[in-house]
Amino acid sequence: MAIGLQKVTPTIVKRWRDALIFLFAGSLPFSALFTGIFHITTETFALVIGFLILIVTFGAKLFGLDDGAAVAQLQEKIDDIKDKAAAKTNP
Repeated sequence: MAIGLQKVTPTIVKRWRDALIFLFAGSLPFSALFTGIFHITTETFALVIGFLILIVTFGAKLFGLDDGAAVAQLQEKIDDIKDKAAAKTNP
């Protein structure tokens, strides 16, 4: 049973989710620079980044299904289209 506002996660939500997670994860190699700027420890910086990734993923899941369920739905539609096309060519 799907929990979410829609049956499929909107594309814009997926793009923002992926972009933010990429940005947060990509900042980890530069933690030495950022810890000096923000005057925090490396462990605290990693904790904050992990928490931000968790929040972004949680927020994106509120708007629809996870990616696996969305792919399964799309695969069903593709299979239906293929079956209809095969029925037309093989009466």
